[in-house]
Amino acid sequence: MKRSLTRLVNQLLPPLHDIVEGYVGLRSLVRDYELVRTDIYQFHRIPLSSYSDELVHYVVENNSKYLRYIPKSMRTYELCLLAMRDSEGKAKYGNLHDVPYKHRDANICLAAVLLNGYALKRVPHKLQTPELRMIVAKNFERSMLSTVPSCLGENKSRCSRAVSESRFRLHLVPAAYRTKTLCFERIKVNPADWAHVPKKYRTQEFWLLLVQHNGMYLKNVPKKFKIKEVVHEAVRQNPLCIDFVPEAFKTFELGIVYERSRTQQS
Repeated sequence: MKRSLTRLVNQLLPPLHDIVEGYVGLRSLVRDYELVRTDIYQFHRIPLSSYSDELVHYVVENNSKYLRYIPKSMRTYELCLLAMRDSEGKAKYGNLHDVPYKHRDANICLAAVLLNGYALKRVPHKLQTPELRMIVAKNFERSMLSTVPSCLGENKSRCSRAVSESRFRLHLVPAAYRTKTLCFERIKVNPADWAHVPKKYRTQEFWLLLVQHNGMYLKNVPKKFKIKEVVHEAVRQNPLCIDFVPEAFKTFELGIVYERSRTQQS
């Protein structure tokens, strides 16, 4: 009888132990979940062994940056997509580095580059379409500009269009892609970019365009291009550039232009 009772107790103890452990573990999970709901920054205090799918889902949904702290084994495609886009499908996180390579599809990559042009470096090559790179070219002033030409399949016209439609500075455009049209368009937007225009395009037409936007650039005009038309246009735009006018051009006619310009700007 005693042996039978002992055998019965030994048979019941393991299941009871599992039940108790399960109950304690469940209470721990509930406690951790409630702790994070109260203060998401408490997530760092929760032991790794206590991470559950529900917990990491809640954390990432409320703060996408926490994706980097989730074990890679738990970074499912659904979790990564949740980090990158909100419930309405709008992009909300741009660090593609935290997304495992196998999960980087068109949806996740698009969400990343919409917020962070540098994420293009981590987009799989087969997904680096001209459309995706054009998004980077149009929306980010310095992000990846040096790679835009190759990204666009060595298409010069497409590259020029991307740059001219954006806020890019001319010195960031590879020299091979600085066409005359592109350079002249950039000068109209930002005359300070004139120094990055190839010398072969610095013609009389170029200097005339430059002083029309800022007469003070007359001081940079080479002597051979300081003709009457350029000088008068510079003084008309800014009378203060009179100090850079050669003595040979300081005529009565220029004096009239100078006085009219000073009157208009006073």
